[in-house]
Amino acid sequence: MSRVMKLCVGVAVALMLGLGTNAQAVEITGAIDISGRLVNTTNLGTTTSLNYIVGSSRVGLDPTGDFAVVPFNTAATMNNFTFNPFVGPHTVWSVVPGGFSFTLQSVSVVTQTPTFLNLEGAGLMNGTGFDATPYLWSFTATRSGSGVGTLISFTENDVATVPEPTSMLLLGSGLLGLGLWGRKRMQA
Repeated sequence: MSRVMKLCVGVAVALMLGLGTNAQAVEITGAIDISGRLVNTTNLGTTTSLNYIVGSSRVGLDPTGDFAVVPFNTAATMNNFTFNPFVGPHTVWSVVPGGFSFTLQSVSVVTQTPTFLNLEGAGLMNGTGFDATPYLWSFTATRSGSGVGTLISFTENDVATVPEPTSMLLLGSGLLGLGLWGRKRMQA
């Protein structure tokens, strides 16, 4: 058996063994909205932190995808944090059904006026039985009357990831193809 053929067989065997031992990534999909109230904030234009009224945050209508296990109006635990300057990573919220939590890794101010605040960021969504999944975070707060209402929504990252076994299969297939092509070329 030629060296090239031995190499191809070795690569194929290594791929089969590798595919048998690597676990498929289980990423979280879907979206969830959480609404609540901030502690009395008289001017959103000058605030640099988010301080939630304990017990005021609830899951909104129609969580989708993997979040569908979280019923409407489920209590959410919110963690106060400073967004300017932001020091992360910081776990922003968690809910018990599904064991979901979101850890913010970056944040930027989109709009900030005395009555409106819009922040966006990126981080990792975690859930029981799932791998940490990149997510985008969007936060809005509107000051009305004596308090501030907040709507926080999370949507999945549009970036497609290639699970590790698949990338190994692609690499191995390419190496096998090159080996066979080289063998054919040497025989010609």
